Amino acid sequence: MLRTGQSLLASALGRVVEPPLTPTPPAPFPPQALAAHALHARLLSWFLDAPAAPFGVHRMALAGKAAGKDVGMWFGPNAAAGALRGNPRGRVPICGLGVSFATDGTFYQTDVFAASHSPAISSSSNPSSSHGHGSVSSSSSHGHGRGSTSASAYSHGSRRKEKDGKEEAKRWGDRPVLLLLGIKLGIEGVNPIYYETIKLLYTFPQSVGIAGGRPSSSYYFVGAQGDGLFYL
Repeated sequence: MLRTGQSLLASALGRVVEPPLTPTPPAPFPPQALAAHALHARLLSWFLDAPAAPFGVHRMALAGKAAGKDVGMWFGPNAAAGALRGNPRGRVPICGLGVSFATDGTFYQTDVFAASHSPAISSSSNPSSSHGHGSVSSSSSHGHGRGSTSASAYSHGSRRKEKDGKEEAKRWGDRPVLLLLGIKLGIEGVNPIYYETIKLLYTFPQSVGIAGGRPSSSYYFVGAQGDGLFYL
């Protein structure tokens, strides 16, 4: 399900970028379409089959490996959703999308609110900040007093981060959230009792479709017409 998971995530990202992505006209591009085409190309580059691509199959496979899924194993809905949830968080802070997964079939408001906050940029990513931290660490090794001050500052920072996290879980943040719900709709196939509900799902403008299937046979269902579904 890694490929269909990528398709679902790309569809969600295409809706939240500004302006929303529309079909790219054939070249040569009119001046007003150049910016949109550049944005589209940038989004697609995030899904390239390259280790450096933040949402590429390499990164998703590694995220699955951290959850106990070796490369080459079947990624079921839960494993694929876990890989999607792990990638947008901190990988590309400017992607503008959070992900929340209903692990037990229930969405909790605090989890969704927390996912709506963009991750803070770590100060350690700043070269000057890293150098300063190294200097303090080196100095603290020469005296007990400096070491105690460093530990105290670290403890204070941890408490503040924990407090900020609790506050974020109480209010909506600065970005939309992709809600992923893993559910089994049948044994050998989809149970007919779900047919009408599935078709109703595609009437919601917020819906980005359904990704699922069975080992070696996963599909991304993007739309519905009458009693049929369109899939990739």
